Amino acid sequence: CCHKDYPIFYRVTNQQLTENEKGLFGHGELDWHQNVLFVPNSEELVGLYGLEVEGVAPTILSNSIPMWKNFTQAEKDFYSNVRMRTTNKSEDTYGKKMAHYVLPTDEQKDFEKNSILSHISNCINFDSANTHLYPELEFQKKNFLKLKPTHPLGTDGLYFPMLNIEYMADENNEKLPNHKEVYDRLKYLHTEIDDYIYTHNWEKGDIFLMEQLVSMHKRGPVDPTKIRELLRIAAWYKTPLRKTFLAPLK
Repeated sequence: CCHKDYPIFYRVTNQQLTENEKGLFGHGELDWHQNVLFVPNSEELVGLYGLEVEGVAPTILSNSIPMWKNFTQAEKDFYSNVRMRTTNKSEDTYGKKMAHYVLPTDEQKDFEKNSILSHISNCINFDSANTHLYPELEFQKKNFLKLKPTHPLGTDGLYFPMLNIEYMADENNEKLPNHKEVYDRLKYLHTEIDDYIYTHNWEKGDIFLMEQLVSMHKRGPVDPTKIRELLRIAAWYKTPLRKTFLAPLK
């Protein structure tokens, strides 16, 4: 699904690219999600360019920055100490679902091939004091992550990978007594409050940059009778809080 002339771009399209290749995220509906999942080398920035987008499904963004500004001081103090137990098992999540998209086998291999070319040993969303808990080169797919990340730009907001949360916990990684209520409240704020949601109706040539640490996004079903093609690029923040190894992982 990489662009043949400019392989830095993924082609996000519902078109068949070759006899055996399909575009990335071309069909169906994408539920609320973020790019930063499971392992710490997921990029924190995603950019989309509207190549062929006339009348196609919009991209919808949920932004937690204004949400944080509207919290009381007591709420800020509470959420600053909340952790999340993440999982890659759909049956262990609150919603009992995780398949907000399904990657064809070739695309999954493409992602895995690219992911082993780099490694981040100290993700900014992990407490640096706890990195000894994750000795393997790729962190486990079950981790305790901070709800309020240490953002490289000092931005105040929430990291809320809604579909991948097993339970909400305190600063000691103990499950909160009211963990489900905390989750439901955050889900409501992120997905139901219009003040925090932006809908981007695509026009040809649009460039849409999305911050992944403090926002979520989704997309409705794609009309198969219309061509939808975007070019997608992803990147990391340049920050001394991580170490990146360019050699392949062993």
